[in-house]
Amino acid sequence: MGVNLVTRVRKFTITHEEFSKDDHQVEHECVTPGVHKLLRFEFLSHNIGDKDLEIGDPKKRPDLFEFDPSHDHYHLVGFIEYSLKNSSGSQVIPGKKQSFCLEDTEPLSPWAKKEPHFTCANQGISSGWADVYPYYIPCQYVVIDDKVPNGDYVLSATCNAKKALEEDNFTDNTTTVGLRINGDTVTVISHEVSTK
Repeated sequence: MGVNLVTRVRKFTITHEEFSKDDHQVEHECVTPGVHKLLRFEFLSHNIGDKDLEIGDPKKRPDLFEFDPSHDHYHLVGFIEYSLKNSSGSQVIPGKKQSFCLEDTEPLSPWAKKEPHFTCANQGISSGWADVYPYYIPCQYVVIDDKVPNGDYVLSATCNAKKALEEDNFTDNTTTVGLRINGDTVTVISHEVSTK
């Protein structure tokens, strides 16, 4: 089968946070200065394939990574994309996520090795493992503010969005999750996405 990455999202929460003009998240255009209402969630890239995704040292892969001096680490460019859509499938809010690194964070499959192999210095995702972006890290959110009234929405999330990393199957890289937003509460619901 080879490498096969699938996307999972979980642990949804709504927060209100203030950002100064000097905040790195403002610098990276995740958010503008001021107080914002954020839909936060965890993003998982799970390798369900039978082979490890091996990238290696990001310093040796300028085709995939760019160095960010403000964070003092490498960003994997264009790996993650997500957006919030209304129930008819129209995009309400595009998301922006600057990927950091791909590493073995959480074993999810029964066949996963007991110990992690890949790290930020030697990047990749082992078979059966997932790279997890926790909901609380910088830029791991969609800014919803007043643009998103109470109602039902669909979060669409994609890993390996630019298909820069070799996989045997790209058709399962996107997941969609129905969400009901009511004030500062978010609930997972069933959904259908219109193909219009």
